[in-house]
Amino acid sequence: MYFVRRDGAAELGPIALADLQRMVADGRVRSTDLVREESWTSWRMAGELPELQAVFAMPPVGAAPPMASYSAAPVGTAVEPLVPLRCADVGMVILFSVITLGIYGMVWFYGVMRSYRSIAQRPGSSSDTHFWVYVSCVIAGFLLSWIYIGFAIYVAAIVVGAILLSNVLQDREIAASRIGGIVGLNSSGTHMTLWLAAEILTVTCFGSVLGIPLAIVQAVLFISDHNRVVDEFLNKQPSMVAR
Repeated sequence: MYFVRRDGAAELGPIALADLQRMVADGRVRSTDLVREESWTSWRMAGELPELQAVFAMPPVGAAPPMASYSAAPVGTAVEPLVPLRCADVGMVILFSVITLGIYGMVWFYGVMRSYRSIAQRPGSSSDTHFWVYVSCVIAGFLLSWIYIGFAIYVAAIVVGAILLSNVLQDREIAASRIGGIVGLNSSGTHMTLWLAAEILTVTCFGSVLGIPLAIVQAVLFISDHNRVVDEFLNKQPSMVAR
Protein backbone atom coordinates (compact mmCIF):
# COMPACT_ATOMS: atom_id res chain seq x y z
CA MET A 1 0.00 0.00 0.00
CA TYR A 2 1.19 3.52 -0.84
CA PHE A 3 0.71 7.09 0.41
CA VAL A 4 0.91 10.27 -1.68
CA ARG A 5 1.72 13.85 -0.62
CA ARG A 6 1.93 17.07 -2.64
CA ASP A 7 3.21 20.53 -1.72
CA GLY A 8 3.02 19.94 2.03
CA ALA A 9 -0.65 18.91 1.91
CA ALA A 10 -2.01 16.06 4.03
CA GLU A 11 -1.00 12.64 2.74
CA LEU A 12 -3.46 10.56 0.77
CA GLY A 13 -3.72 6.83 1.37
CA PRO A 14 -3.39 3.96 1.81
CA ILE A 15 -3.62 3.32 -1.96
CA ALA A 16 -3.15 -0.02 -3.73
CA LEU A 17 -0.54 -0.11 -6.49
CA ALA A 18 -3.12 -0.64 -9.25
CA ASP A 19 -5.12 2.37 -8.03
CA LEU A 20 -1.97 4.48 -7.80
CA GLN A 21 -1.08 3.57 -11.39
CA ARG A 22 -4.56 4.65 -12.49
CA MET A 23 -4.10 7.97 -10.69
CA VAL A 24 -0.82 8.47 -12.56
CA ALA A 25 -2.48 7.53 -15.85
CA ASP A 26 -5.26 10.11 -15.54
CA GLY A 27 -2.97 12.86 -14.23
CA ARG A 28 -4.04 12.95 -10.58
CA VAL A 29 -0.52 12.06 -9.48
CA ARG A 30 2.48 13.92 -10.96
CA SER A 31 6.05 12.72 -11.28
CA THR A 32 7.13 15.36 -8.72
CA ASP A 33 4.61 14.27 -6.07
CA LEU A 34 6.01 12.47 -3.05
CA VAL A 35 5.17 8.78 -2.61
CA ARG A 36 5.87 6.43 0.28
CA GLU A 37 5.26 2.69 0.51
CA GLU A 38 3.99 1.79 3.97
CA SER A 39 7.21 -0.03 4.89
CA TRP A 40 9.48 2.88 3.90
CA THR A 41 10.87 5.43 6.32
CA SER A 42 11.26 8.22 3.74
CA TRP A 43 9.40 9.74 0.80
CA ARG A 44 10.46 9.48 -2.88
CA MET A 45 9.30 11.34 -5.96
CA ALA A 46 6.71 9.34 -7.87
CA GLY A 47 8.71 9.57 -11.10
CA GLU A 48 11.60 7.70 -9.46
CA LEU A 49 9.60 4.57 -8.63
CA PRO A 50 10.16 1.69 -11.10
CA GLU A 51 6.57 0.52 -10.68
CA LEU A 52 5.30 3.91 -11.89
CA GLN A 53 7.89 4.87 -14.50
CA ALA A 54 6.25 2.86 -17.27
CA VAL A 55 2.93 4.62 -16.64
CA PHE A 56 4.56 8.07 -16.56
CA ALA A 57 6.30 7.25 -19.85
CA MET A 58 2.96 6.72 -21.59
CA PRO A 59 1.04 9.69 -23.02
CA PRO A 60 -1.84 11.11 -20.93
CA VAL A 61 -5.25 9.49 -21.22
CA GLY A 62 -7.31 11.15 -23.94
CA ALA A 63 -4.32 12.43 -25.90
CA ALA A 64 -4.93 9.87 -28.68
CA PRO A 65 -1.27 9.72 -29.72
CA PRO A 66 0.02 7.92 -32.79
CA MET A 67 0.74 4.23 -32.33
CA ALA A 68 4.51 4.66 -32.34
CA SER A 69 4.43 6.83 -29.25
CA TYR A 70 3.39 3.84 -27.15
CA SER A 71 6.91 2.50 -27.53
CA ALA A 72 8.19 5.09 -25.08
CA ALA A 73 9.94 3.54 -22.10
CA PRO A 74 12.10 4.73 -19.21
CA VAL A 75 15.75 5.39 -20.00
CA GLY A 76 17.83 2.24 -19.70
CA THR A 77 14.99 -0.20 -20.40
CA ALA A 78 14.32 -2.15 -23.57
CA VAL A 79 11.54 -0.77 -25.77
CA GLU A 80 8.77 -3.31 -26.30
CA PRO A 81 7.34 -3.16 -29.86
CA LEU A 82 3.61 -2.56 -29.92
CA VAL A 83 1.48 -5.70 -30.34
CA PRO A 84 -2.12 -4.57 -31.01
CA LEU A 85 -4.96 -6.12 -29.03
CA ARG A 86 -7.25 -8.60 -30.77
CA CYS A 87 -10.73 -9.69 -29.79
CA ALA A 88 -11.37 -13.44 -29.40
CA ASP A 89 -14.32 -15.77 -29.78
CA VAL A 90 -14.63 -17.49 -26.40
CA GLY A 91 -16.23 -20.65 -27.77
CA MET A 92 -13.72 -21.07 -30.60
CA VAL A 93 -10.69 -20.60 -28.35
CA ILE A 94 -12.03 -23.19 -25.88
CA LEU A 95 -13.03 -25.64 -28.64
CA PHE A 96 -9.71 -25.48 -30.50
CA SER A 97 -7.82 -25.69 -27.20
CA VAL A 98 -9.64 -28.91 -26.30
CA ILE A 99 -9.10 -30.39 -29.78
CA THR A 100 -5.38 -29.57 -29.75
CA LEU A 101 -4.87 -30.63 -26.12
CA GLY A 102 -4.20 -27.07 -25.03
CA ILE A 103 -1.73 -26.08 -27.75
CA TYR A 104 -4.07 -23.56 -29.42
CA GLY A 105 -4.89 -21.99 -26.06
CA MET A 106 -1.22 -21.55 -25.19
CA VAL A 107 -0.51 -19.92 -28.57
CA TRP A 108 -3.47 -17.56 -28.05
CA PHE A 109 -2.37 -16.78 -24.49
CA TYR A 110 1.14 -15.98 -25.70
CA GLY A 111 -0.25 -13.38 -28.11
CA VAL A 112 -2.36 -11.78 -25.37
CA MET A 113 0.64 -11.76 -23.04
CA ARG A 114 2.72 -9.89 -25.62
CA SER A 115 -0.06 -7.35 -26.25
CA TYR A 116 -0.48 -6.51 -22.55
CA ARG A 117 3.28 -6.31 -22.06
CA SER A 118 3.79 -4.01 -25.06
CA ILE A 119 1.19 -1.57 -23.70
CA ALA A 120 2.32 -1.78 -20.06
CA GLN A 121 6.04 -1.34 -20.88
CA ARG A 122 6.81 -2.61 -17.37
CA PRO A 123 10.58 -2.61 -16.72
CA GLY A 124 12.05 -6.00 -15.86
CA SER A 125 9.11 -8.05 -17.15
CA SER A 126 10.18 -11.67 -17.57
CA SER A 127 6.91 -13.16 -18.80
CA ASP A 128 8.54 -14.49 -22.00
CA THR A 129 11.06 -16.50 -19.99
CA HIS A 130 8.41 -17.83 -17.63
CA PHE A 131 6.17 -18.79 -20.56
CA TRP A 132 8.81 -20.95 -22.24
CA VAL A 133 9.95 -22.49 -18.95
CA TYR A 134 6.32 -23.35 -18.20
CA VAL A 135 5.79 -24.92 -21.62
CA SER A 136 9.03 -26.90 -21.30
CA CYS A 137 8.05 -28.19 -17.85
CA VAL A 138 4.60 -29.25 -19.05
CA ILE A 139 6.06 -31.16 -22.00
CA ALA A 140 8.79 -32.77 -19.90
CA GLY A 141 6.31 -33.66 -17.16
CA PHE A 142 4.02 -35.31 -19.68
CA LEU A 143 6.82 -37.33 -21.30
CA LEU A 144 8.14 -38.45 -17.91
CA SER A 145 4.77 -38.88 -16.20
CA TRP A 146 5.36 -42.60 -15.78
CA ILE A 147 8.18 -42.00 -13.27
CA TYR A 148 8.43 -39.92 -10.08
CA ILE A 149 10.50 -37.13 -11.67
CA GLY A 150 7.59 -36.40 -14.01
CA PHE A 151 5.37 -35.43 -11.07
CA ALA A 152 8.13 -33.20 -9.67
CA ILE A 153 8.39 -31.44 -13.03
CA TYR A 154 4.62 -30.92 -13.09
CA VAL A 155 4.86 -29.26 -9.67
CA ALA A 156 7.59 -26.99 -11.04
CA ALA A 157 5.31 -26.16 -13.99
CA ILE A 158 2.55 -25.10 -11.59
CA VAL A 159 4.90 -22.78 -9.71
CA VAL A 160 6.27 -21.19 -12.89
CA GLY A 161 2.79 -20.97 -14.39
CA ALA A 162 1.49 -19.11 -11.34
CA ILE A 163 4.31 -16.57 -11.64
CA LEU A 164 3.57 -16.20 -15.36
CA LEU A 165 -0.15 -15.64 -14.83
CA SER A 166 0.58 -13.11 -12.08
CA ASN A 167 2.89 -11.16 -14.43
CA VAL A 168 0.33 -11.16 -17.24
CA LEU A 169 -2.46 -9.98 -14.92
CA GLN A 170 -0.20 -7.22 -13.61
CA ASP A 171 0.54 -6.08 -17.17
CA ARG A 172 -3.22 -6.15 -17.85
CA GLU A 173 -3.82 -3.85 -14.88
CA ILE A 174 -1.19 -1.38 -16.08
CA ALA A 175 -2.58 -1.51 -19.63
CA ALA A 176 -6.09 -0.85 -18.29
CA SER A 177 -4.76 2.09 -16.27
CA ARG A 178 -3.81 3.78 -19.56
CA ILE A 179 -7.49 4.43 -20.20
CA GLY A 180 -8.46 5.22 -16.62
CA GLY A 181 -9.16 1.66 -15.52
CA ILE A 182 -11.78 -0.87 -16.63
CA VAL A 183 -14.78 -1.71 -14.46
CA GLY A 184 -16.09 -5.25 -14.26
CA LEU A 185 -12.93 -7.29 -14.79
CA ASN A 186 -12.54 -10.38 -12.64
CA SER A 187 -9.86 -9.86 -10.02
CA SER A 188 -6.37 -11.30 -10.24
CA GLY A 189 -7.16 -13.29 -7.09
CA THR A 190 -10.12 -14.97 -8.81
CA HIS A 191 -8.02 -15.98 -11.80
CA MET A 192 -5.14 -17.22 -9.65
CA THR A 193 -7.40 -19.25 -7.34
CA LEU A 194 -9.25 -20.96 -10.20
CA TRP A 195 -6.07 -21.63 -12.18
CA LEU A 196 -4.14 -23.05 -9.23
CA ALA A 197 -7.08 -25.22 -8.15
CA ALA A 198 -7.47 -26.55 -11.70
CA GLU A 199 -3.75 -27.30 -12.08
CA ILE A 200 -3.41 -29.00 -8.70
CA LEU A 201 -6.52 -31.13 -9.20
CA THR A 202 -5.51 -32.11 -12.72
CA VAL A 203 -2.21 -33.66 -11.66
CA THR A 204 -3.82 -35.82 -8.97
CA CYS A 205 -5.06 -39.31 -9.70
CA PHE A 206 -8.78 -38.53 -9.99
CA GLY A 207 -8.72 -34.75 -9.77
CA SER A 208 -8.85 -34.19 -13.54
CA VAL A 209 -12.60 -34.81 -13.36
CA LEU A 210 -12.83 -31.50 -11.47
CA GLY A 211 -9.62 -29.87 -12.65
CA ILE A 212 -10.44 -29.73 -16.35
CA PRO A 213 -13.88 -28.07 -15.86
CA LEU A 214 -12.26 -25.55 -13.48
CA ALA A 215 -9.58 -24.80 -16.08
CA ILE A 216 -12.30 -24.19 -18.68
CA VAL A 217 -14.16 -21.84 -16.30
CA GLN A 218 -11.00 -19.85 -15.65
CA ALA A 219 -10.22 -19.71 -19.37
CA VAL A 220 -13.73 -18.44 -20.17
CA LEU A 221 -13.38 -15.71 -17.53
CA PHE A 222 -9.92 -14.72 -18.79
CA ILE A 223 -11.03 -14.52 -22.44
CA SER A 224 -14.19 -12.61 -21.50
CA ASP A 225 -12.10 -10.14 -19.48
CA HIS A 226 -9.74 -9.79 -22.43
CA ASN A 227 -12.61 -8.97 -24.78
CA ARG A 228 -13.80 -6.31 -22.32
CA VAL A 229 -10.30 -4.80 -22.35
CA VAL A 230 -10.32 -4.80 -26.17
CA ASP A 231 -13.76 -3.13 -26.26
CA GLU A 232 -12.65 -0.39 -23.86
CA PHE A 233 -9.50 0.30 -25.86
CA LEU A 234 -11.55 0.32 -29.06
CA ASN A 235 -13.70 3.09 -27.57
CA LYS A 236 -10.89 5.15 -26.01
CA GLN A 237 -7.63 4.26 -27.80
CA PRO A 238 -8.63 2.54 -31.08
CA SER A 239 -5.07 2.71 -32.42
CA MET A 240 -4.18 -0.05 -29.95
CA VAL A 241 -6.64 -2.56 -31.43
CA ALA A 242 -6.00 -4.67 -34.53
CA ARG A 243 -8.61 -4.21 -37.26
